[in-house]
Amino acid sequence: MKKLKIVFVLLIVIASINIKAQSKQSFDACEVEVIGSGKDLVLIPGAVCSGEVWRTTVQQLKASYTCHIITLAGYASVPAVETTPILPQYKSALIEYMQTQTSKPILMGHSIGGFLALQIAAQEQSLLEKVIVVDALPFLLAANNPAMTEEVAKGIPVEPMVKQYTSMTDGAFKAMQKQVISSMMANEEMQEEVVSWSVASDRKTMAYTMNELMTDDLRDDVAKIEVPVLVLGAWQASYPFSAQQQQALYAGQYKAVKDLTLVMAEDAKHFIMFDAPEWYINQVKHFIQ
Repeated sequence: MKKLKIVFVLLIVIASINIKAQSKQSFDACEVEVIGSGKDLVLIPGAVCSGEVWRTTVQQLKASYTCHIITLAGYASVPAVETTPILPQYKSALIEYMQTQTSKPILMGHSIGGFLALQIAAQEQSLLEKVIVVDALPFLLAANNPAMTEEVAKGIPVEPMVKQYTSMTDGAFKAMQKQVISSMMANEEMQEEVVSWSVASDRKTMAYTMNELMTDDLRDDVAKIEVPVLVLGAWQASYPFSAQQQQALYAGQYKAVKDLTLVMAEDAKHFIMFDAPEWYINQVKHFIQ
């Protein structure tokens, strides 16, 4: 009987640990799910994506890291914030969360999540241990137009994009997103899931966050980052430019980073974690361990 009581107590303890390890809570401008144990790792997804975009990453790392999986407000069914601009609200919410819920975390972001990671690391130099950026640039518009300046970019109106997104029928919007996602991901098996996140996202949030991403230039700001930064860039043979040109583009935009590791995937589009999963997770593990 005594042994049975001990076993029963152990089961309760294990159950409570599992509940804590898989908790999901809402915070200002984001929803967070916590899985795993060990060193804190905060993962920010890109535009329209659920935190589920990090599912395979978390499976690989949860044994050694406490993974704080973010879904940003307005994306993938999470309620949107009511005011604009939106990216500064994300940034403030993430900083507050890390200050109160983590200890010197590694911050990892994809796309808009990577852009936010750069902003946070440049502003809060003592908050983080390391930063990982998965296919994001400090100034996106300059990728296609090197002469672009932030002053010119700020003049790009957001209203036409808002009108375009919000006036489309559900069918037309889904068809558009299928085309967009297929151009950004080679892994056909995952495309439908990302499209479903898009359809469940708030269209006004999509328009504002993309406009804010495109019109902010962080190329000088990243010089303030004091921690090591890993940047994973993407290139595929179908692109109308060489791998060397793509690497030069990334290197130019990140040249102000003091401690930079830049590695380019040789056969992946924007969603590197799905297109080159083994290469991707090996790069991440090597950098954080």
